[in-house]
Amino acid sequence: MIGTLRSELLEIKIQLEETKGELSVTNRDNNDLKQTLQQEKRKSDTLKKERNNIEKKLRQTEEKLKKKLVKEENEEVFEFDESYTYNRFRVVELTKIICQHLECKPKDVDSSKIWINVKEMYADVRKDYINKPRNYVNNMKMLLTTCYASTSWFTAKQRNQIKFWLNEMNKQ
Repeated sequence: MIGTLRSELLEIKIQLEETKGELSVTNRDNNDLKQTLQQEKRKSDTLKKERNNIEKKLRQTEEKLKKKLVKEENEEVFEFDESYTYNRFRVVELTKIICQHLECKPKDVDSSKIWINVKEMYADVRKDYINKPRNYVNNMKMLLTTCYASTSWFTAKQRNQIKFWLNEMNKQ
């Protein structure tokens, strides 16, 4: 019986040593997994920060684009009429075109033809048309002021004439 107990005890000791060995391997595996998990968590945290930064930049870019779109929607671009048929009904339109290019007249625009249009519009102010547009006199003052302020649309002689017309209109 003692022999049996000894052999059982020996067997239990062997199993215990094997279990200790397995436990040691399991502990090493657990430590390796903990380290891997910590590394992956750091990577995950870094990726989250990067994602947040990218999302922030994306929101900022979206806001800039929205502002730019709103600005572009509000900035009406006026096409130039190559037939030069500006008259008392198109004073505001011509004023806006000159304003858009106040300091640098487009090369394809003929200043002398614009001058003829402006002269005819001013002559129409002097005439007492029944069908003159609403605010015609004020719109003409706006056009003449814009023409006078422009730096590349008219000659010095023409600008002097524009100044004279403005003075005449302001006397009325």
